[in-house]
Amino acid sequence: MAELRADVAADSPSLNNSSNNSGVASQSNNPLSRKLNKILETRLDNDKEMLEALKALSAFFTENSLRTRRNLRGDIERRSLAINEEFVQVFKEVKEVSFVVKNKRF
Repeated sequence: MAELRADVAADSPSLNNSSNNSGVASQSNNPLSRKLNKILETRLDNDKEMLEALKALSAFFTENSLRTRRNLRGDIERRSLAINEEFVQVFKEVKEVSFVVKNKRF
């Protein structure tokens, strides 16, 4: 994993700032470097929430293209909205049935 981080840092001009000679210190202050290191250090087998999120994402993100990556946030928001609308609709039905049962005289 450390070798991969070194390769990424060596290949990225934004991570290798030649005007700054502080080496590791400059990389740790670079926001992109910090984000990359955090991602590379993530242990997915211990992060159940991340695994569930990736499984859910893989159900509808099947093609890795520029267009699908650009539209990913919108797709996720539309799916979230559809789920919430479905919840509201089911809740309305439950409320109506509850109202009818509550007001029905036996």
